[in-house]
Amino acid sequence: GVVGSRAYGTNRPGSDEDVRGVFLVPPVEYALLAAPPAQVSDARNDRVYYSLRRFAELAAASNPNALELFWLPSDCVLLDSPRFARLRENRALFLSRRAVDTHVGYALAQIKKARGCNKRDEKRAKNMMHLVRLLLSGRNLVRHGEPIVRFEGAERDRLLSIRDGAWSFGDIMSLADSLQADIRDGLAACPLPTE
Repeated sequence: GVVGSRAYGTNRPGSDEDVRGVFLVPPVEYALLAAPPAQVSDARNDRVYYSLRRFAELAAASNPNALELFWLPSDCVLLDSPRFARLRENRALFLSRRAVDTHVGYALAQIKKARGCNKRDEKRAKNMMHLVRLLLSGRNLVRHGEPIVRFEGAERDRLLSIRDGAWSFGDIMSLADSLQADIRDGLAACPLPTE
């Protein structure tokens, strides 16, 4: 499926198309001396495909990039199969409170990336947008038990304004602190299992 800005609803004219998918390795491949590939991708990582085994490992570890494949908007699905549909029907089995932790952890990693960029750099603004996007998704996990992939309305507008550089670093950090507080405060009533 199509992931990234097109899936999040934050794409603009000229946005690149990122694709992520899962492939099935024939069982006989695991009996060979050389291990089958866990992942294949193009040179820029615009197209990344995980073996089913690797995908299951990532999803079980609550990797946000893997989990979002379960919640892709239907207009972003390029190819589906009965096998993946069965996984998607059972996607809740991959969710636990660990997913909240990984979303927050990935979000905080965006701050580190942003600090390495120039103050009005486009990359920095994009990192800051992803910081807020991941925290919003993490808050939704706490409140409703599933991540957000497609953003709409005011949340989408806020993400776009952050990416466009309309927010100061301090204002974004205040928002991030507020979202993290919402997440912490909501954990007691979180519908997700601990593991």
